[in-house]
Amino acid sequence: IREKSRTKVGLVVEAGDAYAIAQGSTAFHEAVVATSANELMIRLMGAISGRITWLFYLTSGLPADEAFHDHVLLRDAIASGNERVAESVAYAHIERDREPTFEAMRGQME
Repeated sequence: IREKSRTKVGLVVEAGDAYAIAQGSTAFHEAVVATSANELMIRLMGAISGRITWLFYLTSGLPADEAFHDHVLLRDAIASGNERVAESVAYAHIERDREPTFEAMRGQME
């Protein structure tokens, strides 16, 4: 773990600024897509980036440490160069957060 990044993330989370948390999470996901060098994915991310920030804003109350841990695992998997491992880590992250995200959204939308 890069301690500087961890500290920066920790400060944002501790400050409790839901929008800053959402922006940081969106930036991470944009970087993952950019790393893919997949032009279609990059264009799609550009089109939905604002909606992703909104989603992360609605779910900013979920445990940030778990998401950060998943992001570190994904970063390391991408850096390993093993596409299948990176794909598996990404899908595990999505699946672990699916239901808590839906639940948090329900609470925000009611």
